[in-house]
Amino acid sequence: MAICLNCNRKSETVGQLCSCGTCYMVHDEHGMEPLNLLGKLIANKIIPTAVVSVDKSTISYEAFQPANERVVGLSILKPEYSANPDIRVAFLELVDRCAGLKQQNTPILLEVLELPSEGVLAITSEVFKGEKL
Repeated sequence: MAICLNCNRKSETVGQLCSCGTCYMVHDEHGMEPLNLLGKLIANKIIPTAVVSVDKSTISYEAFQPANERVVGLSILKPEYSANPDIRVAFLELVDRCAGLKQQNTPILLEVLELPSEGVLAITSEVFKGEKL
């Protein structure tokens, strides 16, 4: 079941634009998150629909990609870590190294996103529901 965070309408389709026109549908058990990204189209590509986990430096989401109509994992480096140039470089180096791995037990990294309005770095990946990158 899906819900609009703006008007509380319910729907069967997660990631669909609500009829109120201001928010996309998210999972009704979406969890709490500090960046207020749930139900918003970010980077003109992806809609976070549920929080998978929040830890010290990252927030992991289940997200919907409307262009491909698929569910992906979205991992965001928190703003306080994204603002540190040394951590940014280390994060991007790690992503580059992981992108070259081709094993069946590792997720496929799809894209690195810089979200200037939120001041964060993010990556999308093909992960199974509920798994962290």
